[in-house]
Amino acid sequence: MPSTATPWRDMALLNTRGQIVHGRDHGRGTEGEVAIRYLKAVLAAARHARASDVHFEPESMIRMRVDGSMIEAARIEQDLFGRLLNLVKILCDLDIAKPGTVQDGSFQATWRDRAIDFRASFAPVAGLQKLVVRVLNPETAPR
Repeated sequence: MPSTATPWRDMALLNTRGQIVHGRDHGRGTEGEVAIRYLKAVLAAARHARASDVHFEPESMIRMRVDGSMIEAARIEQDLFGRLLNLVKILCDLDIAKPGTVQDGSFQATWRDRAIDFRASFAPVAGLQKLVVRVLNPETAPR
């Protein structure tokens, strides 16, 4: 999903306290940096598609709800899936050592002069974990 044509390069990820955790145009190479770029690409795709939420499902599938319909966005490797879940937990200041518990949190992404809030919900599913990220985009909110 991450590409070189990059709306995610201008994105910064902020934790639940509003502190920048991963700034713009993050580097390349390490497993953590790959997860950061991938998460930014997923969030940028959700914004572009006007998705209301993004589902990270235990089968290593990412789906988005767009206009009330669930669409498959990507299938990823299990190790990247785990790193993405942990990255979102870090952004939400949640305990990454508790995969079998329900946890909720929030974080934010900024693009140039725009900010979008995200609400994250983790839930155990058949010994694995599912994440749903609600996209709270003021540009697409009902008026």
